[in-house]
Amino acid sequence: MTVATTGLMTLANDTVVPDQDAWKYEASRIASILNSDTDSCWNGRIQMPNDHVTRPVKLQAFLTSLKPLLANEDLKSLLDQMEQGGHLMVGDALAGRTEFLSRVIKNFWAAVAEVNPAAHAEPHTTVLWGSIGASAGHAALTPILVTKLQSDDPSLTLADFRSMTQSTTVADYPFWFTAPGSQRPAEDYPSAKGEATTFTGAAGYGRLARQLETEWRAALHSTPRNRPAVA
Repeated sequence: MTVATTGLMTLANDTVVPDQDAWKYEASRIASILNSDTDSCWNGRIQMPNDHVTRPVKLQAFLTSLKPLLANEDLKSLLDQMEQGGHLMVGDALAGRTEFLSRVIKNFWAAVAEVNPAAHAEPHTTVLWGSIGASAGHAALTPILVTKLQSDDPSLTLADFRSMTQSTTVADYPFWFTAPGSQRPAEDYPSAKGEATTFTGAAGYGRLARQLETEWRAALHSTPRNRPAVA
């Protein structure tokens, strides 16, 4: 077994990976959980390598979308402190960092599915369930989590995320629309692509994330909660 040295992370297979790349391994584990668990709204929606069926988002794009949640130093520090202190909980049970974050992300996207059911029913008709929505959504969620976990109201349940997103751009199907689907008559879909389709690339994801974060913070401030952190 290789001995860990400063600035390096030691893995069980004797390989040594720079700390700055460590998030990729946790991202892979979380993506696998979200894509395979039946209680995840991302179940079967992430296109894995050699998958010949088109899915809403490719694996690499989804992994990259998780980087803000996994590489943010403030969030990492908070989660490490909570885990070491035995305060990282899912329901009534102690949880590891990956399990905790997986549940938080599941709760968040379950809320997105509830407040925008048309996009959830036909994910290919919008960019909400593509790289734009995943990237901007996770980037906006990161500072929200930092704030929530440092507050007197660290609740991160589906109900909390529903309250946070239901009156925001997340719920606006036309905003995310990209192409008609097959479940409704063509005339029932928006006549043009939505504004979200213009937020491409890292700069676009960042602009959209800032917009979403602003809206979510306003919603959180108007609906104070006090429940366990994750359920």
